[in-house]
Amino acid sequence: LGFLITAVGVLGIYGMREDHAALEQVYSNQLASSIAINNSKNFLNRARFGLDRAVFHPDAADVGKILSRAKGFIDDSNKEWQRYLALPRDADEAELAKNLEAERNRYINDGMLALATAVEQMNVERIEALSMTEMTALYGTFDKASVALDDYQLSAAKEGYDQSGRLFDMLLWVSSASVVLGVLLAAVSSWLLLRAIMRPLDHALGHFDAMAHGDLSTRVEVDRDDEMGALLKGLATMQQQLATTVRSVRDSSMSIASASSEI
Repeated sequence: LGFLITAVGVLGIYGMREDHAALEQVYSNQLASSIAINNSKNFLNRARFGLDRAVFHPDAADVGKILSRAKGFIDDSNKEWQRYLALPRDADEAELAKNLEAERNRYINDGMLALATAVEQMNVERIEALSMTEMTALYGTFDKASVALDDYQLSAAKEGYDQSGRLFDMLLWVSSASVVLGVLLAAVSSWLLLRAIMRPLDHALGHFDAMAHGDLSTRVEVDRDDEMGALLKGLATMQQQLATTVRSVRDSSMSIASASSEI
């Protein structure tokens, strides 16, 4: 029973440790990387909106300010992307991230920054080519690489969840079986303990009752070496001493009666 309790405790500690490790992985890596990637894409989208506004109004008085803000959003996006790259990842994710980084750099340098330069130079032909054709293709490959990385992260998170679920089911089954086994062991142990105590106790009580009624002839059988056996040995010794005392008293009484008769 003690071994069973220890085993259940060890399993509980193992389960809590694995659960904590899974939560730590989700919080410190998967969640952080997902936030960094989405922030990076959001900043690029805000930069794209600013560039589109500049494209529609290239001669606006605040076009320089609009382009400056767009470049600032690109810088913010780069910071978030570097924050993602600083996080740990496995080999498969690293390969997807490398591919996304290449497509991202192409989208930024050959698309967004090139478009900003064309707007600054008032190059209408180049503005039209970039905004209507080239940036669409660049964004398509960038978005495809981004979706591939997102799908991998979602798949990895689901795999971690499924693994945690399997561990939970296993620990739940083992814990439930241990509880049932513990109840059975406790019931059997209680029955054996009561049997080990009550049988010799009933035996001793029977001898006490017989001695109380004057029967000292019943033999006390001692067939064990534990505490109850010591009790029965003491009872047997007491019975023998009482029998000796009774015989001595009887012999003395007979001697007195014989002497009285002679007188």
